[in-house]
Amino acid sequence: MEFDFNKHFEEMRENHYYAKSKREDGSQELLRDHLAKVSEMAGVFGEQIGSRKTAELCGKLHDFGKYSESFQGVLERKYTHIDHALCGAAFIP
Repeated sequence: MEFDFNKHFEEMRENHYYAKSKREDGSQELLRDHLAKVSEMAGVFGEQIGSRKTAELCGKLHDFGKYSESFQGVLERKYTHIDHALCGAAFIP
């Protein structure tokens, strides 16, 4: 079964999943935007070694575990010790 990242990225945007805690001005970066930026940057670096698509995928996955109610609670200071790294790593063969 293939995982549909675009479907989940759209849900991230619609439901306002965030990548990081609030900045001093109260703004927050959306997780979808963060993952897209990192994916693009990783692709540029990956291209230099002939692995653009793999690097882009790793960029999309690196914080995918933040796409959960539990981790969003960490950003709101409701929870602690919620791991976000393993979720994305689980997709890497």
